[in-house]
Amino acid sequence: MEVFEHPNRASFFRKMGLKWWNVCPIDEDTGLPLTKEEQPYGMYRCQKIPSNQIAQIKAASADAGRVIRKVWDVVKGLEDDTLLDLGFPPESLKVIKSDKLTPFTMRLDWSWNKATQEYKIIEINCQTPSFLFECLAGNKYAAEYFGLEDPNPEAIEVARDSLRCQLVQAAASIGKHLSECTVAFTALNNVEDMGTMHWLAQQAKCVVNDVLLFPLEFLKVVGDKRLRYIKSDRQIDILFMWYPLEWAIYDRDEQGNLL
Repeated sequence: MEVFEHPNRASFFRKMGLKWWNVCPIDEDTGLPLTKEEQPYGMYRCQKIPSNQIAQIKAASADAGRVIRKVWDVVKGLEDDTLLDLGFPPESLKVIKSDKLTPFTMRLDWSWNKATQEYKIIEINCQTPSFLFECLAGNKYAAEYFGLEDPNPEAIEVARDSLRCQLVQAAASIGKHLSECTVAFTALNNVEDMGTMHWLAQQAKCVVNDVLLFPLEFLKVVGDKRLRYIKSDRQIDILFMWYPLEWAIYDRDEQGNLL
């Protein structure tokens, strides 16, 4: 297919700054990428969407966001027995009750049927960083490259402001000013997740003096609350971790201790 075999595809993604335009599996024993099994991922193509549909998607997303925000507040106010009846694992209840901040961002995957005028959300994802770079910086570059109008010219600035507000609230929750905090960004050690977190950490540097970026396996939990970056034994004040809660509650360290 031309979207994968176009001669300009490689330079297109390199100039965009997308490092995971091809993907390959990871060897379970070594943790190294199996480059011989690399497969094309990113398409050399730009999907054209009418401006009225873009406006509809934005309006629908805003409406959905208000509903999701309300559900978030309701869930946090429920009794433990009710949460258990709804299927929340017992190990997750402490996190649900203690995490006061709403998610920084979430990806809404829509089923958008123009013929029937049915618009449905099929997934809400706020725990993995997939597509953040693509939807913001990558989409802007692709639109300009193919001679189209950027559908979200305000997106990157909105993301920076949202990130700043999130970090300010996190700092206040521990009784510190953000300028006094060491902020760490971490995710699974693969090119897509870490590449996205690298981009996000760069946005944070506009408002934070001390920013760390590392794969999740270099995070150390000391006692009940203290977090450290083991490579340089740095204490972390605010951890920006993109990692599914349903994995984290069952994770154990090398000594067998639950995270």
